[in-house]
Amino acid sequence: MGFDSTSALVNISGYGLNTYAIVQRSVDFSPPDSAFYFFYEFSGNTWVVRDAFIITPQSTFWKFGGFKSWTSPAGKLYTSSYGVYLREGSSWQQMFYDNWPTRVRGLNDQNIFSVGDQGRVFHWNGTDWKKIVELESGYHRFTSAWVHENETFIVGTDGRYTYIAHGK
Repeated sequence: MGFDSTSALVNISGYGLNTYAIVQRSVDFSPPDSAFYFFYEFSGNTWVVRDAFIITPQSTFWKFGGFKSWTSPAGKLYTSSYGVYLREGSSWQQMFYDNWPTRVRGLNDQNIFSVGDQGRVFHWNGTDWKKIVELESGYHRFTSAWVHENETFIVGTDGRYTYIAHGK
């Protein structure tokens, strides 16, 4: 997988033999401020484009999350941006919508966290997404989460300081 100056590897993730990448490519044509998002899968020898979409000022439909991805131990792929998406077969299911998710991480398919801008944190318990309102703020940007057994660590910044929230 090679890139020119208009492309950027946004994220790579995997578990076991499953390896995936999200690539963003800016476009030089009209309309300006447009971008392609490509979803790649490593076939064992080469990278293969499995899905793609374009965002323009007139079309803002996200087919899958174009920011970050996480592959669960069961091999399920989750992506984030404007919600969390789950890849099932060759299609995507939007699990929930929110403007701010930038990262999705979890322990397994029944214990997943989505974090992002505006201090937004959501938790999936295998049945429902729940916003963790105790962490919500208008100025924190949560950038990552790490889940280990019954503990969760969420990393964020306010632009000046770095914060780590720890919960059980």
